[in-house]
Amino acid sequence: HQWMLHQARVYKATGDEKYVKAWIEIYFDWLKNFPCGEGKTYDLPWWALQPATRAYDQMSIFNYYVGAESFTPGVLSNFLVAFHTHIKNITLNWYDTEGSNVRLTQEQTVFTAGVLMPEFKDAPSWYEAGKSAVAAQVHNQFHEDGVHNEFDLGYHIGAVATFYDIYKVAQVNGKESDLPSDFIASLKNAATFVKDIMYPDYSMEIINDTHADSWN
Repeated sequence: HQWMLHQARVYKATGDEKYVKAWIEIYFDWLKNFPCGEGKTYDLPWWALQPATRAYDQMSIFNYYVGAESFTPGVLSNFLVAFHTHIKNITLNWYDTEGSNVRLTQEQTVFTAGVLMPEFKDAPSWYEAGKSAVAAQVHNQFHEDGVHNEFDLGYHIGAVATFYDIYKVAQVNGKESDLPSDFIASLKNAATFVKDIMYPDYSMEIINDTHADSWN
């Protein structure tokens, strides 16, 4: 569903309701055809990275579409139910490897949902779970020299970017003090490593699962 966020940005730029209508049709049809199971699941559409990345993007998609004419109260209700289902699914299906990029994405999503969706009665528990996890992950993700534990340059930059996004969300929502006191200092070596491995054109070696794309 990664294209859905780009579609929402096109709507924001054009104001054309056809983009909202297309998203409503496709997203809710997808939910009907791929319902979330109860409890622990290994169903691919609802396992590991998939629901976490969907839910994280949906927080932005919601803000792009919420003022649209086609975003009716009925659509809002269905969207919120589906969003809650996503976060509940994540908290029941934490990825087994705590120091992995997948687990970090899950925790970022739950933390952010707890901050940006406080109207949900479960939001406080989402926030507490995400906050505790993030506090541990800022140390679990990197070795003492700052290198990401999966030895993948793409994942390394992704992890640094994730922590940066977590920090900015906390900062602009008045929750910066809830992060560990050494949050920024803990990322110094990891950020410095990014600077050290990049070529002047912002390219890098293709090691492990890293893509050849430019990171500029």
